[in-house]
Amino acid sequence: MRSGRAVVWLMLMVGGSVSVRADLLWDNGPFDGQHAISSELDHFLVTHGSFAADDAMFSEGGIVDGIGWMGASLIDQNHPFSSYQAQAVVLAADPDFTVVYASEPAPFDVVSTGGLYYGYRIYAGELSLPDLPLAPGTYFFGVRLTSLSGRNFQLSAGNGIVAGDSMGLFQGQDFWGGPPAPDWVTIQQFAGFTSDYSFQVYGRVPEPAAAALLGLVLLSARRR
Repeated sequence: MRSGRAVVWLMLMVGGSVSVRADLLWDNGPFDGQHAISSELDHFLVTHGSFAADDAMFSEGGIVDGIGWMGASLIDQNHPFSSYQAQAVVLAADPDFTVVYASEPAPFDVVSTGGLYYGYRIYAGELSLPDLPLAPGTYFFGVRLTSLSGRNFQLSAGNGIVAGDSMGLFQGQDFWGGPPAPDWVTIQQFAGFTSDYSFQVYGRVPEPAAAALLGLVLLSARRR
């Protein structure tokens, strides 16, 4: 499949004045103060790692270029924010939660809120993604932090009210009730409560003429 940057280049070459809008494409809202779910690969305490993911619904095709989220991490003199990297996954909303995109661990932007959740430092993170063209539909987005020995948790949102089509998902065979990759369970199946996760999806939405061209490019890519 062509990269998102190539899609934009094609739009500009064919459409000339066709434009794309910078947007917050999806927002599950801020931390509701209720729950924190492991989403980490610390290479010491969590052998196989864990992942939290939640869904976003897109009525238009677009290009995703970033994920934001609220988390809580072990931050002290031995575990500064700079000791972590972030790793993202994007899943299709099918029965197998097919992986659409998965990144390698990479640096991310982080702002500490100054708050604590059971001793862990609450922060807002944002990870840039290579331009990812997505057709209209529902997708699941997840981010976890990787480190040598630092804990990280994804924070909940919505006060038990589910946004989109589904509550949050969990994957992590090191935890009771958590399945190994590539299997996922809902947070209700894993932890016994209903919850969404606090996250945002950023990207660009084509204007109508560009959206039609994006659909043709995606169709052509799938046929190869």
